[in-house]
Amino acid sequence: MIKKSKLPLMFALLVAAGLSGCVKERFEGPGDGTKRPVVFSPQVTRGAGTRAMDKHPIENITGQTDAALIPDGKTFGVYAWAKETASATVGNFAGLQNKSVERDGTQYKYDDVAFWPQDDGARMSFFAYDPHSSTTDAGGLITATRGADDAQWMKVAYTVPADAGQHIDLMYAKTAMMGVTDPVPLDFRHALARLKFEGRTEGFADGSTVKITGIKVKGATLKGELVVLDPATQPDKAFWELDDATKGDMSIPAAHIKNVALDGT
Repeated sequence: MIKKSKLPLMFALLVAAGLSGCVKERFEGPGDGTKRPVVFSPQVTRGAGTRAMDKHPIENITGQTDAALIPDGKTFGVYAWAKETASATVGNFAGLQNKSVERDGTQYKYDDVAFWPQDDGARMSFFAYDPHSSTTDAGGLITATRGADDAQWMKVAYTVPADAGQHIDLMYAKTAMMGVTDPVPLDFRHALARLKFEGRTEGFADGSTVKITGIKVKGATLKGELVVLDPATQPDKAFWELDDATKGDMSIPAAHIKNVALDGT
């Protein structure tokens, strides 16, 4: 049975993701004087939802440099919808359908650059998720899908890996319909919760040393779909549809535990 949850009951322990704080325009040059490329300025701000790790590397942390915040070579996926003219209906924008956008130094680049519609009344909206996953990947842990032409929504199916070392910090972003905006701001939010375990010793002799060698989480939901809805009608709406059939126990071995010796004193 599938049920909805407003809270991300799945969790991640380690991270493998990266986005941005600021961006420079990559697509400079004379062009033809009318076509404007779509470029992005993604960021993750403090307080934007829960997180799956401590001190996320792409958050805006005072005193850190741009290079320290944004790992190179990381990618996020983008979907877009467009009204090609003021009177047109909304439709999927062919140039940005699960497009992989990569951080490269101070730039964000992607293949087959998309351009804004040239009509003065044109508008576009954007949905994004991190990290990017190709929909053609068989057996992947992340699968992204999007709504039809007139249905602006995105779903990101996620399966918690059995290996705790492969857990990720899944994030999402969305914008309302907008005219030409250079760059497009993407405010990413954390979709998963980070769990922190703390231990305490009682009844041990003075000088005893206790170490945690393993943790078992019982009854964890291991699969679900993150549903991100139309920002025009649901500006802050995103929720998990959890698959109760995937509930089970998860073991976290010592290799993935940051162990600090507990002194019996």
